[in-house]
Amino acid sequence: CPYVHAVLKRVREADPPFSLVVLTDSCDAMKKLKEVLAVNGFPAVLLAVPRKRDRAALEYFARQLEGLYGTAVGTAGHDGDTALQDAMNLYDNLRQNLEEARLLNPSPYSEYFRLKLEVLSLPPEEGLECLRNYARGQGTGGGAGTESGNAADRADNPIPVIVTGSPLASAENFRLLEASGLSIALNDSCLDSRALSFPPGEGTDMESVLMRLASGYLNKTPCARMEDRNGEIDAIGAMYPEKVKGIVHCRMPFCDLYGFDLMRLLRKKGKSAVLQIESDGSAQAEGQFKTRVQAFSEILRQSEKEKDEMKTSYRYFCGVDVGSTTIDAVLVDAEGRMTGWEIVKTGPGAAETARRVMEKLLRNCGAAENEVFVLGTGYGRDSLPFAGRTVTEITCHAKGVSSMFPQARMIIDIGGQDSKIIKLDGDGRVSDFQMNDKCAAGTGRFLEVMAHALEIDLPTMSRLKGLAGETVNISSMCTVFAESEVVNLLGRGIGAPEIVAGIYSAIANRIEGMVRRVGFGEPVVITGGGALKSGLVKTLSGRLGAEFLVPEHPQLAGALGAALIALEEQSGGGS
Repeated sequence: CPYVHAVLKRVREADPPFSLVVLTDSCDAMKKLKEVLAVNGFPAVLLAVPRKRDRAALEYFARQLEGLYGTAVGTAGHDGDTALQDAMNLYDNLRQNLEEARLLNPSPYSEYFRLKLEVLSLPPEEGLECLRNYARGQGTGGGAGTESGNAADRADNPIPVIVTGSPLASAENFRLLEASGLSIALNDSCLDSRALSFPPGEGTDMESVLMRLASGYLNKTPCARMEDRNGEIDAIGAMYPEKVKGIVHCRMPFCDLYGFDLMRLLRKKGKSAVLQIESDGSAQAEGQFKTRVQAFSEILRQSEKEKDEMKTSYRYFCGVDVGSTTIDAVLVDAEGRMTGWEIVKTGPGAAETARRVMEKLLRNCGAAENEVFVLGTGYGRDSLPFAGRTVTEITCHAKGVSSMFPQARMIIDIGGQDSKIIKLDGDGRVSDFQMNDKCAAGTGRFLEVMAHALEIDLPTMSRLKGLAGETVNISSMCTVFAESEVVNLLGRGIGAPEIVAGIYSAIANRIEGMVRRVGFGEPVVITGGGALKSGLVKTLSGRLGAEFLVPEHPQLAGALGAALIALEEQSGGGS
């Protein structure tokens, strides 16, 4: 579990070291963390938190908290009859001030979340002072009104969504949501709506105080581990589509608890309303998070686009797809006719390479730079300073493919370092998608590594596939392990054609699994560099039981779609 690993790392690196670490038995990983901390000499307490909230559960948890209080008092080295009640009053004061801060600055949500994380990381007294300064307009809680923070304000008609599931790691995640044209109507994740609120009570004895404390914890907005979570999920679902237009569901890898929430939401609202994000919370996962969120925003916005009057007099429209392996560019005129295209290796300095490609296209058609509108797409789309706008490769592939094959209902895109399954509706719009961008399995990079292990080139791989007498099983989906497996098979005297057949079959296994998650649809169009590998196309076609449509230049689908979207938007046709 990435969360447990992060906690362990934080405890190990703390300077000065923590006097006490308090954990809850929310899952087996947390219980194992307690054991690891104990073995390494870190003082830790594991609280057993009930899944119910009846009287027996409250009394049980109150005894747990009493034990924790005794441990904390012993660790701190001082005691006081009112210490616990004073702490509860201080927390209530802190919570109320946070709520007031939210009212002071209702938008964008990311700035409030940044303030909240800062306040909760401070000692309570300092946190209160921080909030008072914020209320006085000094902005010590995170600087509302920054250029990046106001992305939601700048977006045209932001789309309201609910965020639920595992906690998002930072305010940056919410900023990315806002920058994608979404607004946070409700944050149901662990770090927001589940704040404590202690019930009133007249008793000042320790037993009464502990019961109020236990009630505050157990009667929060229930998380996924509580038995009565279904009511909360039903309430979230009821907000769609009148109050919100989408639900963003986040989940830590390998965490089953929130998987039940997800299944219930999907069963009630369908895939078109729910974006599933699995993220370990690291900075490295930001790109994957960003692409999925932007694609979801584009899907939600599809139905809201209306045609306007002509907005521009651009003569040409250029789509630039910055991929991990190649940069693909397509130029179309004001009638949507392709007037030029280029495919070049990405190499170092993707932005400069893309500029040279665009300039070459303009020279070939005799156009000036101020006569062309550029729209960027692909994983490197944000690196293009000359692009007037960017759109995710999900939406661009859908537009490009539907322009070539209006009858298409599914796209299989196999790129250099990711693969995508895009399902289309009858109008050529994205209805669902799946991405594999966390490992090289099922991508062009997987094929390159396998070809290197076999000491052959990629065209030779396709030819060898046709010579295979049988298919050897490549059991590992990990590129590193699969490479070792291929070397081992060669050492056992297995022929290269049979190994190549096994490699293609392994990729087909990965792609087939992604197809199952979105639901199969025909006709199928295959794009990306993988579509140039005839052996792979034949294997996939046989596995899925469908003939594939292959564009003349399958690598250009995303760039063509970007150019056509630019044309439509700039001529008032929406996207």
